[in-house]
Amino acid sequence: MGVVRRAIRNLIRSLLRTGAIVAILSVSIGLALIMVTVHGATENQPGSIGQQIGTEITVRPAGCFGMMGGGEPLAQEDVDKLSDIPYVVSV
Repeated sequence: MGVVRRAIRNLIRSLLRTGAIVAILSVSIGLALIMVTVHGATENQPGSIGQQIGTEITVRPAGCFGMMGGGEPLAQEDVDKLSDIPYVVSV
């Protein structure tokens, strides 16, 4: 009981310190709420980006530029290395 009485007396005695603590606590609680809200809003973003843009990647040998051709085709060992990469569905 004495500890509670002393804590209340200490809060009343220093209003500047009490105000600073209340301000710091309100800012930290507000930032925590913002982080939870942002996390919930961005939780499904990678899936929607994959649906909108696509996840297909084209690998060409060195010297091959767009539709112009050039360069040599990829060797089978290079294609096998690409197949071993995690999350690659097809080559």
